[in-house]
Order: sequence, then C-alpha cells, then structure tokens
Amino acid sequence: MSAGKKVAVLIKEKDRQYEGLRSSLGLLLEKHVVSMFVLGHEVTMTEEYQDNMGFINEIRQLKESSMEDFNELVELAAAELGVTPEF
Repeated sequence: MSAGKKVAVLIKEKDRQYEGLRSSLGLLLEKHVVSMFVLGHEVTMTEEYQDNMGFINEIRQLKESSMEDFNELVELAAAELGVTPEF
C-alpha cells in the first residue's frame, strides 16, 4: 500500500474549525498524512469536535500498531459515511 500525500489543513476562521476537522478526518481515511493548524484562535471543544478528535487519535494509533486493524477501521468509518474506501 502506498502512502498518501502530506496535507496541511489551515483553519483561520473560528466558524470553520469543525469543517477543517472533518476535512482532516476524511483525508486521513484516504490515507494521507494530515497536519491541522488552527490560526489566530483557540479551538472551541464541543462534544462533536471532541468525538471527531478522539476518532482521529484512534486512527493514528491503529495506523502505528497494525495496518490490518487500520484497514478494518477505515472500512467501518467509510461505511458510516456511505463511501467506498480504495486500498
């Protein structure tokens, strides 16, 4: 399996932080290496935001420990989003 691209997600406007996080999550599911940067404000940690951050952390941990487990998690997440992952 080939590695994806290195992607930086920049979030400048406070009202776009959730959208930036969801974009980061989608890029991770497509197996890109993602770094997210919030510029000029602190993140408002809502319950939804916290849930997505937790999911991203789980993906990163699985990616490091076992590619088979990672692929399984990607398939589950993709099913929830209604998309088909490409391996």
